[in-house]
Amino acid sequence: MNIASNLLNYLEFSYRVLESNFANSPHPYKLTFAVTYKCISRCKMCNIWKRRSRNELKLEEIEEFLEKNRILWLNLTGGEPFLRNDLVDIVRCARRPLLVNITTNGFFTDRVIEFAKSMKHHATKLIVTVSIDGPKEVHDYMRGIRVWDRAIETLRGLMENDIECYVGYTATPLNAGKLEETYLSIKKEIHDFSYRQLHLNFYHESEVYYQNVGQMKLDSDFYQKLLKDVGFLMKHRDQLDAVTLLERFYLRFIPKFLQRRRIPIPCKALRASIFLDPRGNVFPCTGMNVLLGNLRKTSYELKPILSSPKAKKILELIDSGNCPQCWTPCEAYQTILGNVFEVVFNDEKKNSEETQ
Repeated sequence: MNIASNLLNYLEFSYRVLESNFANSPHPYKLTFAVTYKCISRCKMCNIWKRRSRNELKLEEIEEFLEKNRILWLNLTGGEPFLRNDLVDIVRCARRPLLVNITTNGFFTDRVIEFAKSMKHHATKLIVTVSIDGPKEVHDYMRGIRVWDRAIETLRGLMENDIECYVGYTATPLNAGKLEETYLSIKKEIHDFSYRQLHLNFYHESEVYYQNVGQMKLDSDFYQKLLKDVGFLMKHRDQLDAVTLLERFYLRFIPKFLQRRRIPIPCKALRASIFLDPRGNVFPCTGMNVLLGNLRKTSYELKPILSSPKAKKILELIDSGNCPQCWTPCEAYQTILGNVFEVVFNDEKKNSEETQ
């Protein structure tokens, strides 16, 4: 993209973020799209790999959808996205996206690197996240396959090709408290790996996406270890770039979320973002098991789905807090942006109190 296109994207994104702070109607700018449920991992914390990957959207259907609907932030996930051979073509269908971010287990090193190199200039910003949930033995146990070495090679290859990339660490009862050990293990393999590249998520249950309800015991020991990981990362979050600031706000709200088990700020699901599954089903988010509609029944237009009485009713439920209540980055980041004035004010107030 040229400088003018990038500038227009940033301006449009800023307007849409501002709109999400004040508007009452759904106008999502972020799409979390599970491009396939196929997966070679056998993760202990997720059952996506057990789901049947049938009747998934074909490339021409995705192309029509992305042509008809303006998506500024395209978040690609799976399953394992790189099990789709047309992933490059899928992204190329998007019209001038501001941000394309994709998460992978890193098993298909060559595919990931070739994808990133070819997509580097298609979006204003491209981010690749490689999942690593612990030192080698812990990570391979959690993922159910031997994938640590390949994940490291993928991360190394992305860095060598100057691709913006991160490690996504999901804290669960199986690995919580091991974030620092994970960082040191990666640093031993890749000397240039930095704290900034380490991102934290934590275990959530989802009937509609992970299908893992009741799969793990979430007790006080897990939460204490999770807070240890949060503290470690917060200690090293001192950069001023946009990604780091957004993550810092996310981390700061985790203790409050754990204390109340409630979203610490008004959720922006459906208003700023939606979740699309591989079969064209549209949901408010990755945690709320409410089918709003299917793209194949609306000629791949979002407007009939988002303007339906059902969508308006679900938006009322979300606004009143009658939703599953989560604090996962897939939903939290745009929620932070959709409450940006409150978040910044509270952050400055907290910083002032801490310095007194």
